[in-house]
Order: sequence, then structure tokens, then C-alpha cells
Amino acid sequence: MPNLKLVPKYAATDGLFTAQSTLGVIPLDGSLVEGGKFNGGDLSYKVSLTSTTAETGTITIFGEDQYGNTISEDIAAPNNNTRESVKYFNKILRVFRSNMVGAGNITGNITGKCVSTWIKPSEQGFNGISWDINSYNTEGTENVCTYLLEHTLSALGKGHPEPRNINTHDAFITSNADDPVSGNIDGNYGWPPNGYRIRVVDYTGLPGNEATTIEFNSKVVSV
Repeated sequence: MPNLKLVPKYAATDGLFTAQSTLGVIPLDGSLVEGGKFNGGDLSYKVSLTSTTAETGTITIFGEDQYGNTISEDIAAPNNNTRESVKYFNKILRVFRSNMVGAGNITGNITGKCVSTWIKPSEQGFNGISWDINSYNTEGTENVCTYLLEHTLSALGKGHPEPRNINTHDAFITSNADDPVSGNIDGNYGWPPNGYRIRVVDYTGLPGNEATTIEFNSKVVSV
């Protein structure tokens, strides 16, 4: 199985767009946007919308999942708070606001909640994996990340929607490269899973814009 080395994107605020009062298409002008769109690379992210005033209306996020399938989600405008999407977006191509009432002080960002691409086992006939994972920042100092290991029996790839039957295992926490977490918790299924992935529930310990690096090493085993 391929190993993953992931660097989640991070912005303190306004990663997708700065405060907008636009009705209709919202310009993607945030710090994580390049060429008018957001590209998550090997990770897909939840979207967060924040306002410091009372807002109403609907914000629609248009984008793609990791396989290039078109996805979208309607999010109620934040009312002096933060709201986040249910879906994970690998690419964000357009944001649209309708039925606007309020001052329009809404900003858009990605959250610390993200998922890796699905890892498809290269060998057949195995029903589990052995794994280890660690995380650290560019200075090599401690970053605390909360992860979930997930697997699915659903078909994966272009033309297939996000799997509905995602099986989630217990959360585990790791700090830095000197303190990896390892185990073998995935197995004993009737047939081999089609894919595994890491879901980052949240990460902390990010001084400034120093990136967190997540390393996930795994191999298929018989359990």
C-alpha cells in the first residue's frame, strides 16, 4: 500500500475569501486561493463561514471531491457565529450567496478538519492493515493532531459519490515525529475493504503559518 506524507493547508482567517457584501458570486480572494480557485491537493477540507454581524441567506459552495466528481452544499449564512460544511471539498471553484440580509461581513476559510485521499490496497486477499502515524511542524516541534482511521467497502473513483458506508475506528492522538502512534486495529471483515483513509478531526499547535506534516505508513496484513 502507498504511504502518505500530508501537509494540511492552514490560514488563520480568510483562507477562501475576505469579508464580502456581495449578493451573487463571491470572489475567491483568500490567502489559500490560486488562479481563482482553491485546490486541496491530497486532502479535502470542510469549509467554514464566519460573521461578526447578524446575517441571513444561503451560501452555496461549488467544487469537486478528490476524484473530480462535482459536489455542492448550501450553508445557512452565519449569524454572528461560525458555520461549517458537512461535506469535504478537494477543490472549491465558486461560491454564491442568495437571499442576503445583513451587513455582508462574511469571511470564508477551511477548517482543521480534513480527510486524506482513499488508499486502495495494492494486494488482494488481505483483510486488515498495520499502520503507524506521526505529526510535526516545520520546526520539528510538537503538534497535537486527533485522527480517525476509516475504511469503506464501497466502490471508489470517478463517477462514484462519497461512500455512505464509511466505518470509523477509535480516535487516537499523536504529537511529534519522536512519538509516533502505531497499531493494527483494522481487520476481521467478511471481505477486504476497498480503501482506507485518515480523517483529521482537528489539529492544534500551529505557531504562525508553520505547516503540520502528517506521515501515515501502512501495509496490508491478514488478521
